[in-house]
Amino acid sequence: MGSLSDYGEAALLNHVFNSAYTSVATLYVALATATLTDAATGASMSEVANTNAYARTAITFGAAASRQVQQSGAVTFPTASGAWGTITSWAIVDSATYGAGNVLAYGDFTASFAPVAGNTPTIPSGEIRVQMLPTQYTASTIAVTNATTITDSANGLPLYPASSIVYLTGFSGGQAANNNTALTVFSSAVGTMTFTGSSLVTGAAGPTITVGLSGGFATTTVHLLLNRMFRNQAYAKPATYVGLATAVITDAAALNTDVTEVSGGNYARKQVNIAGGAVPAWNTASGGVVTNANAVQFNTPSASWGLVTSCFLIDSASGGGNIIGYDNNSIIDQTPVANDTVLFDIGQFSNAMS
Repeated sequence: MGSLSDYGEAALLNHVFNSAYTSVATLYVALATATLTDAATGASMSEVANTNAYARTAITFGAAASRQVQQSGAVTFPTASGAWGTITSWAIVDSATYGAGNVLAYGDFTASFAPVAGNTPTIPSGEIRVQMLPTQYTASTIAVTNATTITDSANGLPLYPASSIVYLTGFSGGQAANNNTALTVFSSAVGTMTFTGSSLVTGAAGPTITVGLSGGFATTTVHLLLNRMFRNQAYAKPATYVGLATAVITDAAALNTDVTEVSGGNYARKQVNIAGGAVPAWNTASGGVVTNANAVQFNTPSASWGLVTSCFLIDSASGGGNIIGYDNNSIIDQTPVANDTVLFDIGQFSNAMS
């Protein structure tokens, strides 16, 4: 599975929050002899030497689904006229020119290979995929005992593979022997986790984990962004308005009707503009994150807004609109009442991509 590069993250974040990203009509696969990092570029990556008939080769992707794009059709490179070295990794680049262009995404092959003269390297259809992970879970606490199994019924939501969602938050039951190294997490399938460990006593409370919906980009937005970058599909840069909600939001939220938004009491969404625009505005993307450069202050409530549990981004000032992203975890649940000040201070509204 591939990851977005620093360049890819910044380009897509800025497309939403700042300047529109101009996609290219044709993308290419470059082969590398060492694992890439987020900072890789077309010039800095350990690309196969520009000799022995090696050349970057065009690649196409199918429509985004399940928060990923997948290679559509085999990618066949030129027949090697000599050794290309041991190839471990791939990069999706926006230029056919050797040593040039931007790395959009990268990943490692399941197994390395070393083409020699007469070989025609081919990447089978579906081998290369680029994914934006679903939202992680970081809210409610569950005590873990030996052989505890947690399924999506625990919170009504599908679980990640275990390694992605386990956050030890402390110990209960006085079992000092239960520590991070003693705990093993086994996941037989996405949606089920079983916890084991030699020091976990069956039926006795052990370490706790957190399982609860946090926040991220809505799945519809993820698909639009992936299709923009990897398939050259239209997605106009959206306006961005911050809204507040009184119920948990999920990745599946696509429209304003999928959110239980605050209403009445002088409530209104608040627009945040591109970097350098009218206040409040966003910062430009840095390190895979965009934050608010100015405080985002809502209208002063004239009555109670109810218990606010979540916030969201939407592309319209009021009424109908498309949900861009959301967060259930970073704001403290509270009930704004008449004459309260309701705001996100500078840097508190953080939008990350990885």
